[in-house]
Amino acid sequence: MKVEDFFQLASDIFCVVGADGYFKKVNPAFCNILGYSEEQLLSKPAVCFIYPGDADTTLGAYKDPGNPPEIFQNRYLTASGAIKWLSWGKVILADDGYFYASARDVTHEKELAKRLCQSNKELQTILDSTVDIICSISAEGTFLSMNKAVESVLGYSAEEVIGKASNEFVYPPDLAATKATAREILAGAEITNFENRYFRKDGSVISIVWSANWSEERQAVFCIGRNAVQRKKQEELLIQSEQRFRGLVEEGTDFILILNAEGKYIYASSNVSRLGYTAEYLVEKTPFDLTHPDDLQMLLANFQKVLDSDRVKVPTFRFRHADGSWRYLSTVATNRLHDPSIRGIVANARDVTELMIQNLNLELELEVLEMNTCSTYSTSAIVGRYLQGLSKLFTHMKFDVNLVNRHRTHLIPLFEENELPAVLRDGQRNEFRITPDRGACGAAAFYKQAVIVEDVNQHPATSTLKDFLASINIRSCWSYPIINESEEVVATLAVHQDVVKRPDESDEVLISRAVTILKIILQSQQTRTNLQLSSERHRYATMAANDAIYDWDIVHDELFWGEGFEKVLGYKEDTTCISWWVERLHPDDLESINSSLQCVLGDKDKCYWQAEYRWRKADGTYAHIVESSYIIRDSERRAVRMVGALQDITRIKEHQQQILKQNKLLREIAQINSHHIRKPLANILGLIEAVKHSDQESLPELLALLGRSGEELDEIIREIARKTIA
Repeated sequence: MKVEDFFQLASDIFCVVGADGYFKKVNPAFCNILGYSEEQLLSKPAVCFIYPGDADTTLGAYKDPGNPPEIFQNRYLTASGAIKWLSWGKVILADDGYFYASARDVTHEKELAKRLCQSNKELQTILDSTVDIICSISAEGTFLSMNKAVESVLGYSAEEVIGKASNEFVYPPDLAATKATAREILAGAEITNFENRYFRKDGSVISIVWSANWSEERQAVFCIGRNAVQRKKQEELLIQSEQRFRGLVEEGTDFILILNAEGKYIYASSNVSRLGYTAEYLVEKTPFDLTHPDDLQMLLANFQKVLDSDRVKVPTFRFRHADGSWRYLSTVATNRLHDPSIRGIVANARDVTELMIQNLNLELELEVLEMNTCSTYSTSAIVGRYLQGLSKLFTHMKFDVNLVNRHRTHLIPLFEENELPAVLRDGQRNEFRITPDRGACGAAAFYKQAVIVEDVNQHPATSTLKDFLASINIRSCWSYPIINESEEVVATLAVHQDVVKRPDESDEVLISRAVTILKIILQSQQTRTNLQLSSERHRYATMAANDAIYDWDIVHDELFWGEGFEKVLGYKEDTTCISWWVERLHPDDLESINSSLQCVLGDKDKCYWQAEYRWRKADGTYAHIVESSYIIRDSERRAVRMVGALQDITRIKEHQQQILKQNKLLREIAQINSHHIRKPLANILGLIEAVKHSDQESLPELLALLGRSGEELDEIIREIARKTIA
């Protein structure tokens, strides 16, 4: 091969530089590496292609042509502006005055070296940031490298330890075991969890746990040492964590259950004992065997759903307790069949019976209170629904209500089917006296306080009823009086159980609520009855009297008329406004009456108004009216409501006019013969005065007396006339 061929084909850079600093010849590799054409490289001084930061050092290195450097590296700028590292070999100065040089592109090597340096720095940073000692030891036992953790563990700096024999720091009693372990490591054994003691710089002794292995290639032992105190703390923390987990699982409120794809239990936490079962008993059984029949289809559907999904919140269902009762469970099922550590469906179940019963009890209370607002339900129907609901929720209890009779001497079962035993009945009536020895209810009504019979065989209140109560399987009875706002006992609530028992805190809360609900029901029912009676009395009184009752809502200007309105004044309207009333005032009375009304309404100290006026009836005639009313005011004494009655006194007025006419005639007769008619006339005058000041009740009697006096006067006049005629 010719030299020229070698020049052209070489992968390294070859070039010739003249004394003037220009490239005289460059090979293709030079052009390829820098990206310039040969013409471009030959057209400028060589220094123009050198990276500006390396130009001075390059010229300085070749300042003495007779002694050029053996190897020199500098950076060149490529045609694209990138930087290339070139490593130049020895430059030869030929006799012809030209420099002959070769270079190799070491850019990739430089980048690798940079990355390696950066990686070593990062690795060292990691090593220095760990709390464990990381070091290397020679086959002779000398520390070759050490991270900064040695400062926190032993108190020495890395520089103080490197180059020293590791055994110098070992606590003497552990030296033999340490040397023996070192021999095993050099023989190729990989050691973990070897513990020995080291002296710290302050003279104290510390235990270190080592993991180590021998590197044949590096001819060194690489070790990791951990402060045993920290390890022990971590072990203690791990134990505590395990204990906490066990406590959460075994003693927590949730039952942890795992089922396989067939629905059988493969694990149950020990706290299922709260349901009366052992974990071992449940394994290989299914929840479907213990679910309430009414909830079974729902549970099966949700089990199928969790097989096809990750997580399902199962609606609350009833689960049979070992004692036969039903408990409400709230469950979240998670599909972990594909998790190799579980391979099952994890069910987190919680007993929410108390909460569920509270919610159901609240719904029951709302239901019966809503029934209580309707007049279509009787007291027995409302109370019966309530007690039936309580018995369904609290199956271990039986509830009864007894009413106090109107004489407040006896208790009467609210429900006819609750027939009293002969020993309790008072005569032939289905009721019993309110006395301390006639059962717990009789005693509760008598003392006006709760009577707790824990054992019916041991309490004086039930001494005469033991045999009867035993026959119907009642072992304890708690009775509570229901007392109205007048501090009167209106009924008693009896709670029976088939076991000897005193009420606990939850029982007291339940029964207290029940007593309150029953009090509301009975009191509102009595109020409704009283209101109906009062309404009937008022309606009949209104029909009998010659009054029209009204209720004026002043704020909204709505005037409500009672039943007597049509009878007395002939109008059929139920509701009008005040202007409607004003329009029907007699023109001669309009201004004075309206002014009087506005005046009394505006006076914050006035609550009563009375007036007499003429008012147009439905038939167009005017009636003489006497109105009496009461004004209701708000907290700021503004009139907001006015209630009153309009009394038609037209007939009384007519009687008064007739009497006045008679008085005039009598006065004329008296002038003729005052001696004979003085006495009856005096009577009539006295009666007239009485009529003027009389009320409606005494008016008929006064008119009767007036009539007799008139007859007497008539007889006298006849006698006078006869005498006159005669």
